[in-house]
Amino acid sequence: YHKRKPSPPKMFRAMFHIDSSRFLSAYLWHQLCQYITKYTLFQRTHTLILYPVSGVFMDAFLSISHLSFSYHSPEGETKALHDINISLNEGEFIAIVGPSGCGKSTLLSLISGLLPCTQGEILLQGRPLSESRDRIGYMLQKDHLFSWRSTKSNVLLGPEIRRNKSPEKEEKALALLDSYGLAQFSASSPSSLSGGMRQRAALIRTLMTEPA
Repeated sequence: YHKRKPSPPKMFRAMFHIDSSRFLSAYLWHQLCQYITKYTLFQRTHTLILYPVSGVFMDAFLSISHLSFSYHSPEGETKALHDINISLNEGEFIAIVGPSGCGKSTLLSLISGLLPCTQGEILLQGRPLSESRDRIGYMLQKDHLFSWRSTKSNVLLGPEIRRNKSPEKEEKALALLDSYGLAQFSASSPSSLSGGMRQRAALIRTLMTEPA
């Protein structure tokens, strides 16, 4: 333990196990705060990480090892991530919190395959990300619904791009729209939806890709 005050962390990671049979309620963050007390605290490469005391990182569902990434421009290099190491087991929930510009979106973009992994390794169930990228669902901060498509057509975008659109997929889309209170807006354009409704449509679009 160092008595001197450490430098402010650039990123904060907390993780706790969730029984898949339980429903995630409004008390989620309260449960997280309670569970954090069971973790041991480490600081590494300007990243504050909470690791479980017990060895639950065996056979990780998602494994990130020594991941670094930099953006390049005519003005020079901007290092976004440096030596990030994360291990996630199936059924666990992770929250990554940090100030603007600390690399949160960059990390998610690397995991989802939107950015190439040039230094380090990302494995999903022990397989390289290039072999399992289609099993990852990524819901962006903005809904990015296409204005010329109906709500139903927007949520079916994933199967359409993957060329596996079928009557079964359309039935699933309609069922999800009904579950999220958007059934009566399935033929509506995104401009007629409220902000919250657009976010729900974006979530359904993500779920339609059937991520792992």
